[in-house]
Amino acid sequence: MIRRILLFSLLGAGLVSGQQRVAPEKEAALKAEAATQIDGMKKQTQVMVDTVFSFGELGFQELETWKYLTGILEKEGGRVRTTV
Repeated sequence: MIRRILLFSLLGAGLVSGQQRVAPEKEAALKAEAATQIDGMKKQTQVMVDTVFSFGELGFQELETWKYLTGILEKEGGRVRTTV
């Protein structure tokens, strides 16, 4: 889902390699779809913020926060390279 939003944003801005500028009506539709998807993530985002805040870890020692956020990224299909 996050990848799709980024793709819509890049397409709308005409930044995807090898792509011509998107027609204004298609650009508007892509922006509207991205905005709808972003609005649909409000609750999830608030839960994430509240969870991270609840850990109350010291700066540069955010191990629980790191585990939590990398877990979300991996669940969404992202690759996480760890050095810890």
